[in-house]
Amino acid sequence: MYLAVHGWKVANIPIVRGIPLPGEIFRVDRHKVVGLAIEHRRLLEFRKKREEILGTVGPTDYSNPSAVFEELEAAKRIYREGGFSVVEVTDKPIEATASEIIKIVTAHPDKEHHRHTPY
Repeated sequence: MYLAVHGWKVANIPIVRGIPLPGEIFRVDRHKVVGLAIEHRRLLEFRKKREEILGTVGPTDYSNPSAVFEELEAAKRIYREGGFSVVEVTDKPIEATASEIIKIVTAHPDKEHHRHTPY
């Protein structure tokens, strides 16, 4: 969303166990696809806090340490198989993450989507 506010055409495609990714992700220029990675412990903290806020009772796969680890490993496989760049986002401000993504995407410019943004 942050990049879209700054004029970039972007899509956030969540990786959800049991739901296949849209095939288009593997048909677009791989340089335009950037995966996000986060440390296991930090993602668990976020998810447990979210469950607490939502009033979730009892254990769930959403915050189960082994299930979360499997999700992160599945994401790494997708990134590797697709040849996608990855940005580590653990404890990083959204502005810094956006700046890294812009650098990656603009390192392989095309005439349709290249846009200079001062960061």
